[in-house]
Amino acid sequence: MTSQNQAETVQQREDRIRNRWKRDQVFARSVEQRTEAEFVFYEGPPTAAAWELRTIREETCNCYFFEKMGYRLTGVSQPLNERATLVSYQKSVSQ
Repeated sequence: MTSQNQAETVQQREDRIRNRWKRDQVFARSVEQRTEAEFVFYEGPPTAAAWELRTIREETCNCYFFEKMGYRLTGVSQPLNERATLVSYQKSVSQ
């Protein structure tokens, strides 16, 4: 980000990037450059549908904070050792 763009809002930045993608035909060029037969392009211009993070379940302050910030447990967990379990959180981005 250049200094002239530091004051732009998230929406303005997304519009600027989307317009550049259209102007420079980024999507069409990315498809043309693929050599594999099967290709899936999920979103187009860089945006996020959800944020994910992981933390240790036993760190109750972290879990509490993430839940207060709108993250929800996904149900995915991974034991690290007898005292720590890694859990996953996800937060959907509202458009």
